[in-house]
Amino acid sequence: MNDQQQAIKTKIAKLLRMQESGNAGEAANAAAFVEKLCREHGILPEEISDNYDPNEEIAVDFFYGAASKRLDPATTIVLNYVAQHFNGSVVRKWTPNGRRLHVFATQANQIQIELYTDYLLEQLKKISDRECPKGDIRFRNNFKKGFAIEIGSRLSAIKSEQHKKGIPENGVPGLVLSNRDEAQLKIADSYKDLLYPSLCKATSYSIGYHGREAGASAAGSVGLNRQVKSRPTLALSGS
Repeated sequence: MNDQQQAIKTKIAKLLRMQESGNAGEAANAAAFVEKLCREHGILPEEISDNYDPNEEIAVDFFYGAASKRLDPATTIVLNYVAQHFNGSVVRKWTPNGRRLHVFATQANQIQIELYTDYLLEQLKKISDRECPKGDIRFRNNFKKGFAIEIGSRLSAIKSEQHKKGIPENGVPGLVLSNRDEAQLKIADSYKDLLYPSLCKATSYSIGYHGREAGASAAGSVGLNRQVKSRPTLALSGS
């Protein structure tokens, strides 16, 4: 990522956090806001249209987070779902210092994946610090995984709905959006397959009942719905 992209990423992150609320509706609204800001700052094309050319996209790979002997399950789940939402994929890579999360996406989507994952993990930490009983590690771990899975479920539902109905407010048909997403995912997966030709299917995480439902419920309080609709001037003018 070059200096200009990093500066834009920092500005968008600040605008995103200006919109924070503890009870603001669907988490997927935050993803839409990230995409909207990236488009306004020239990271993404202003319009999604039939003229989309996947040959103009550049595949990139990057690591998210530091190497660890044991990756945090909630972080891995959140990153997986966010990468999928922005047409990328994640691999858990072995390194001499432990496992790392290796992400594949198109160049423009890298910033979106990093921004939105950072945002969700920050929200998860704040909420779990507030809601989880002190010293109950099992509750906290299940709470975090329940939160992450619920976020992923909502993002998947939103994407599926967009592929059916498009984005009416922008005049984007569902088929156009679906074709673009499919092309971008193919670019990311082709690059991943090039580096990991013998990759096996990733293992899933188990999740207990104790704390899971509380985490899933808390996931519904993360988003930007009210602020995006009621304070657009503040959202776009802050710096």
